[in-house]
Amino acid sequence: MLTIAEMAALWDAIEPHHLRVFFLLLLGTAARPAALLELTREQCDVVSRLITLNPAGRDQTKKRRPTIAIPDFLVPVIESVPAGPLVTYKGSAIQKINLSWRDARNLAGLDAEVVPTTIRHTIATELRRRGVPEWEVEGQLGHAAQGKKTTARYAKYAPDYLSKAREAIDQIASEIDRVAARSFSEFTNVRASSVLVPFRGLFETPRNTGAGEGIRTLDPNLGKVLIASAALVTC
Repeated sequence: MLTIAEMAALWDAIEPHHLRVFFLLLLGTAARPAALLELTREQCDVVSRLITLNPAGRDQTKKRRPTIAIPDFLVPVIESVPAGPLVTYKGSAIQKINLSWRDARNLAGLDAEVVPTTIRHTIATELRRRGVPEWEVEGQLGHAAQGKKTTARYAKYAPDYLSKAREAIDQIASEIDRVAARSFSEFTNVRASSVLVPFRGLFETPRNTGAGEGIRTLDPNLGKVLIASAALVTC
């Protein structure tokens, strides 16, 4: 369990672009890290504001991947990726993120026990602390409520699906953004271009802390749709 200040410190310590995107996805979804490393733009419907964490053709397992609502702050992050995996390194999907996570954690001065799933557990705790209904917390985490599977199957089509969880996550993100030295809005997605284009509209109050800090990494797969057979790398 991390505090708002500790999550802000971790965000400030993150340098690689792919880890920034990964962190924002962790924060905005409370999903398991493996699901996010496999998440593609095609699984994200920004019009309906839904992310289907379990892709078509994949069987559900005990570690259920639910359909969840997209919080406001995550929309421009998702929209900045035209197609393929959301988390990439030099144009390829990433299999593991342990090394870059460890570097950021150490720089933030956090314990070795702080791993990506710590964010998931922290968000779950925060949702309950902020009074989000238990069924929404369970739905966000992919914990199937016994006897409610049929209801859950159709609930995602309701306009207020996981609305309390979504609002609480946006609130948490806003609190982190206010404490952090570097605003979420400063960071960029360079997947489709080597020109830095900032995420716009994450929060209402922009912050000016000087020169941009995005990483200019030219994507060798510029303009191409990454398919499932793309090479996986470890960072």
